[in-house]
Order: sequence, then structure tokens, then C-alpha cells
Amino acid sequence: VHEGSAAGRAGLDRGALIIGVNGRSLDELSNIELNVELGKELVVHRIRELDGSIHDVELQQGDVEITSVKSVSILPSPQGPVGYLMFTTFVRPGEDELRQAFAQFQAAGVQRLVIDLRYNSGGLLSTAALLGSLIDADAAGQPLIIETYNDKNTGLNRARLMFDAAEAVTVPEVVFLATGRTASASEQVINGLAPYLDVRLVGSRTLGKPVGADSWTHCDYAIAPITFHSLNVAGEGDYFNGIEPECEVPDDLLHRLGDPEEAQLKAALRLLDGKSCFEAEEQALDEALRSELGTELGSSAAAGQPAQERRAPSLRPSSLPPGAENLSSPARPAMRELPPGRFPDLPGWY
Repeated sequence: VHEGSAAGRAGLDRGALIIGVNGRSLDELSNIELNVELGKELVVHRIRELDGSIHDVELQQGDVEITSVKSVSILPSPQGPVGYLMFTTFVRPGEDELRQAFAQFQAAGVQRLVIDLRYNSGGLLSTAALLGSLIDADAAGQPLIIETYNDKNTGLNRARLMFDAAEAVTVPEVVFLATGRTASASEQVINGLAPYLDVRLVGSRTLGKPVGADSWTHCDYAIAPITFHSLNVAGEGDYFNGIEPECEVPDDLLHRLGDPEEAQLKAALRLLDGKSCFEAEEQALDEALRSELGTELGSSAAAGQPAQERRAPSLRPSSLPPGAENLSSPARPAMRELPPGRFPDLPGWY
């Protein structure tokens, strides 16, 4: 729920269940009838809250002021404080919100990050470059995205660079939360940071859109066809079927965003603590290890060997392909610095 919407002003939040509209139960409405009711100027929603209470809320159609950054929080962890935020869309107004959130993380000395992109379907790659820059201060000047055209337009190939950001943090590990609605610029940040950081994914498989568009004007219209393939510095970017999560965790609508007990965030925090995705998996693995070693985990009787590594592989590639460290090498098409947008008043590349 965006705070700057009718629902936000009415106090609705995540977990509120709509059980009726305009005096009619949802059970008695077809999809067509429901759409007719929801299309009216004023709609009375019957709501069941998480605590079980039921009440009516009148919502009137109107403009919505989008909040790009939501639920900023700093969570305790044995490994040090963890910064969490949800980012809803890559748009320029959200850039100040991102900077403010990371300034809080920086001041708190966060050691790990959880970035929630579960509903973020993309937007501006310039904003994506900002998010990447804020997540990894050490990667300033390095490519986040290599925007690659076909063999007839190699002269347009360019590197989308990260840059120095005063609010940036330096962390060794970041967990992204995702669903099938996570797409485009969101996926390109996840893929783009993998060569630099320990990047992990929790939730469900992303949409799969490793491509972007250029914008042109025609009369009173703007046209934005898909024109380039987005790769990271390691040359990876063929996730047309989506990026698979390390932990498959359904979206949990029964907890507020940022609640450590919310299923996706809970699994992410477990990963950051060096545990398996779920408590049941942890218990089963412990039992299996005890059976295999013939002793309790951590016992000195285990032939003097440490307990086996239980962590699943992250998105980080094991090694970069030849020439990846040098964008001008023959192993990769020649790149040039990112030029200014053709039409500054249009979204440009996304």
C-alpha cells in the first residue's frame, strides 16, 4: 500500500483482506462483476484485518503518489546489524529516498543487506546504477551492466558504470528478495552485482527480462522498443527464464514488510547467519551429519575436521571469463562511456 493513495490515507496496510465490495460478498461476484464494482468512482471495501476485525472503508479514485522505498529498518544479527528496505520501482523520484535509506545504514554500520525487490518490475537503469553504487562502495567506476547491441550496432555498446555515492556502504554479502514480478532493472542489479559481491536470492524465480530499450519521439508519442541485451562484467545475462532463488519461499502476506518473522525476510536472515533456509532443513541436516560423523556437530571427535559447509552456492561466478577484467580486450565488444540520453525528458534506457 502506498502511503500517498486513498488506501494509504485510510490506514490500510499489508495483510488486509478484501472480503466484499459495495455491499456484496466476493463469493457472489464473477470476475466481470467485480471489475465493474472496482471501476466505480467510489468503492466501499469490506476489510478483514490481520487481527480478525472487520470494517468498511470508502476509497475514492484519484492520483497515487508512489513511495519507492518502504519499510527501512536495521535488524540485529550475530554477524552485525543488517539493513533492510523494500524498493518498489526504479524512478528518479525514488533516488533521494534510496540515498536517505542508505545514509541510515551507513550511520548504523550495517554489515549485511537485504534488498526487497519482490514487486519491483524495473524502470530506469540510471537508477539501477545508483542502487548498485549504494550497495557496493568499492565497485565505484566498475560496470554494473554491459548494454550490448546486435552485430549491426556494436558501436552503441556501452558500460553502465557504478559511481561514488556519499551514502554508499561496503558489505561482503547482500540478499535480494524476489518473486515472479521481479524483472528488468531489478534483475539487472542482481546479475550485475554478482561478480563483485556475495549475492544471494530468496523467494521465487524472477520474471526473466535481461534486455532494455531506447526511447525515441514520434509526433506526440514516445516509442521504446527493446534494443539491447544486458550482461554483467562476467558476460552473464541469459536468464530469459528468470533467476532461480537459493531459497524457494512463497510471499508471506500475513506479516508486515520488514517483520523478521515474514517468511522471505526470515529465510534471508537465516542465510546471513550461516544457516540453512528453514529450521526444518537445519534439523534434518544436523541429524544427517550426526549420523554420518557418528558424533555431535562441532565435536572434536569428528576426525579433527570442521563441520561440512552447509551453504548453497551464491550467484557469484567461480571465475571471470578471459578478458572480462578488461572491457577493451578482444574477448568482449568494444565499449564506450555511457552517453547522455537522447531525450533527457524521457526515461531513456531501461
